[in-house]
Amino acid sequence: MQQWLVKEPGKYLTCTLRLNSETTRAAYAEISDTTTPAIKIRGRVRGAFDMDHVVVEKIATYAGVPPCQGKVAGKFNSFVSALTE
Repeated sequence: MQQWLVKEPGKYLTCTLRLNSETTRAAYAEISDTTTPAIKIRGRVRGAFDMDHVVVEKIATYAGVPPCQGKVAGKFNSFVSALTE
């Protein structure tokens, strides 16, 4: 995952995953800088939980797809495991 971030920094981002408890299967990724909007996650979150640090692959923008969408490419560390240590 680290290689993706170095080779293609515009395509892969480190984010904090947020799961919407009111709507099933709704997730978004918060980016630590304040200028980049949150990214709506499409598809599965690959075993990640709310507040996990993940790598998100931004989905290319084309006709009919809003620009801030992506999918979880991998998980850096889990918020849940940090609480149990």
